[in-house]
Amino acid sequence: MSGMFFIMAMFFYLMGRTTQEMRKKITWFSLCILSGVSALASKENAVMLPIVLYIFDLLLIQGVSRENIKRQILIAFIPLAIIGALTFVLTNPSTFLSGYDSEYKLLDRLLTQPRVLLFYLSLMIYPIADRLTLIYDIPLSTSLLSPWTTTPSICFWLVWIGLGLYLAGKRPLFSFCLLFFVVNHFVESSFIPLELVFEHRNYIPSMMLFCLAGVGIITFINYFSNKRLLTCLVFIFLTIFIIAQGHTVFQRNSLFENPLFIWSDNVLKSPGLSRPYTYLGNVYWELGRYEDAKKAALSSIVGKYSRRHLQAVPLSNLANYYIYIQPSNPNNALNLYKQALRVAPEYWPARFGMATALLFLGQLDNARIQLEKTLAVAPRHRNVLLLYSLVLLKQNDFSSAFNQAKMALATDASPSLAYKVIGEVYRERKEYKQALGYWKRYSEANPTDIESLFARMYLSERMGDESELRKTAIETLLLKGNRTWDEFFKQIEFQSKTDIQIFSIEPQQARQLIQTALKNEIIKTMER
Repeated sequence: MSGMFFIMAMFFYLMGRTTQEMRKKITWFSLCILSGVSALASKENAVMLPIVLYIFDLLLIQGVSRENIKRQILIAFIPLAIIGALTFVLTNPSTFLSGYDSEYKLLDRLLTQPRVLLFYLSLMIYPIADRLTLIYDIPLSTSLLSPWTTTPSICFWLVWIGLGLYLAGKRPLFSFCLLFFVVNHFVESSFIPLELVFEHRNYIPSMMLFCLAGVGIITFINYFSNKRLLTCLVFIFLTIFIIAQGHTVFQRNSLFENPLFIWSDNVLKSPGLSRPYTYLGNVYWELGRYEDAKKAALSSIVGKYSRRHLQAVPLSNLANYYIYIQPSNPNNALNLYKQALRVAPEYWPARFGMATALLFLGQLDNARIQLEKTLAVAPRHRNVLLLYSLVLLKQNDFSSAFNQAKMALATDASPSLAYKVIGEVYRERKEYKQALGYWKRYSEANPTDIESLFARMYLSERMGDESELRKTAIETLLLKGNRTWDEFFKQIEFQSKTDIQIFSIEPQQARQLIQTALKNEIIKTMER
């Protein structure tokens, strides 16, 4: 989107500069401004558009001369000085540079980016699928000689810029294409503390180089038009090249059919990085491949990070495995959540997970504190509200639990833990009809949930609703299947230790309710 609006802005500016009629000129310039704002709203690197238009106007519309250059320097100095002063006053440079909370420092980035730009250029010339990925593992340049390609890369770009300036008067189009590439990489390939490399950053900068290549091909064909054999060979070569690139695009796009494909590919091409393993682990988790998700989280923890705080994500993911998949020892998860928060105190999913582990351990007061801290940064998050309502319920703060559960339902009304909490609050208030309604709605959405079946039997018996009691007893028997009662209740006992339960009932009482319901049914059948 940013690239499209960027190109539109350049076109509208050209039309405005070359149109004589004032009304049309105003229209074209208005469209240029609108497109420029849209480009900037799509992506921040479009901030270089005014500079690009200035160079575009100077080189390709006005033309370069000594007098013109002097005049333009004087004109440009004032707005540039104002922008520089405002930037210094309105921003804190020390805060800006604190963005280098990463494995590399400012000097490392400045030394590495010339190699990155050369890599972008090489992708345009040789873009085979084996060289393309989402997150690249680029070795840092820690000095002019480490790696040795650092100095040659810097020299290459100095020559590139020098050639662009030198040809400004003689070959303005060639000059503009060279400078266009460098200027549009300035935002994301200079001192600003962003990721070192992303191939999509090359979209706008590469535009004029392809334009230059097109002009070169047409010029070549026109010059050698009388040599049919050479022209045919060039045509055949270009056709094969375009077909090959189309195949590369098709092959590359096939990876985006499924997140599992793209992140598995990224892990193979950048095995030393942390983030591809993190994203791959997330995909495994969504697919229910929890052991693979665990392995991916472990690989991510020991991988390289572009930002130190990113380590909090795989630490939290590994903790999730120990709290939801192997919850026999919540302390393992609790320790991992604490490590994640030490790395990134602002990463609230780790704090939420920590509250869950504390709840499993029965530390309700500490769990409540962590949830209140989480709500301070994620006040409307459904899962946080649900867990907070559960903690309040277990602390017998029924009114607050009820309110928090209602807030959770306001964000998403689908059957969830909120139905259980509200149902239990009504049960504590002895408002059994309302309680049964909520437990029943939850049970209908989750028919294998044993807890809700037992709650329904208990409430039906309290209300004297024999029909509902009988129906629930039959559903429980169907869920029990061929297991013995001892096996059935052992499973329930295990779940109560590894899951956060709201309603609890003694096995003997549950069996008695089932027997009563079925006994009444048998008596009624015999009476018929």
